[in-house]
Amino acid sequence: MMRKLFCALSALVVCAGLSLADEVKGKVKSVDVEKNTIVVTVGDKDQTFTLSDDTKIVNSKGKDVKDKAKAIKGIKPDTELTITTEKKDDKDVVTKVQLPAKKSNK
Repeated sequence: MMRKLFCALSALVVCAGLSLADEVKGKVKSVDVEKNTIVVTVGDKDQTFTLSDDTKIVNSKGKDVKDKAKAIKGIKPDTELTITTEKKDDKDVVTKVQLPAKKSNK
C-alpha cells in the first residue's frame, strides 16, 4: 500500500515539474553579451531572453559548456536555438540554452 502511494506521489511531482518548464524554439536575431540577452524570433514575433549566472548552456549533445561567455559570443544571427524557461516569481527565467550542432565544412 505504501509503495503504491509513494509511486503515485512521485509521478505527481514529476508531472508538476515538467508542466512548469516551457521550451521556445526559434532563430537568433541578436545577442548582447554585455546585457546577457538573446533576441529570438519565434514565428513572426521577437522575444528577448535574459540569461543569468544559473542559466545552463549545453551543446548539441546535451553536455554543459564550460566557457559560457565564449559560447554566448559564438551565437550568430539566424542560428536555431532551443531555450528552456521556468516561471519564478511570475517571471520567465531562462534555465537552459541548447546550442545547435556545428555545421561541418565538407
